[in-house]
Amino acid sequence: MSRKLKEHLNIYVYIYFPLLVSILFYLISLHTNENLIFSNNLKIYSVEISLSILGILLTILGLFAALPENKYEGAMKKYNYYNIIFNTLFFGILAAVVHLVATLIGICVSLQVYLFLIYISETIIATVWIYKILKLVYRT
Repeated sequence: MSRKLKEHLNIYVYIYFPLLVSILFYLISLHTNENLIFSNNLKIYSVEISLSILGILLTILGLFAALPENKYEGAMKKYNYYNIIFNTLFFGILAAVVHLVATLIGICVSLQVYLFLIYISETIIATVWIYKILKLVYRT
């Protein structure tokens, strides 16, 4: 894989990874009844799950905002670490809030499943990126 392609995938991971997870889930659900089972289980706990993940994403945002300034800050800006983490958190929080509203109103159960997959994916990405950034910041 070329370096430019790796950089492109790394910069836009907050779009590609949730898209890949959603496509894989769709393809798997075509061949099984898991989508129906997953949807029924998600309906039961969706308010609790979305609020919990929303809390996790907001905590990660708070951790990121409270990072101390150091000598690596210029490098993090240069390599778009800040944009990646902010976009990941934005899309994760947006998906969690839309999922919560859709659940409370009771609309679009199939959309709720994909929103769930999106904000879980974004939470995984945000966790990995905040770990990378914290490791870099506290290296000194």
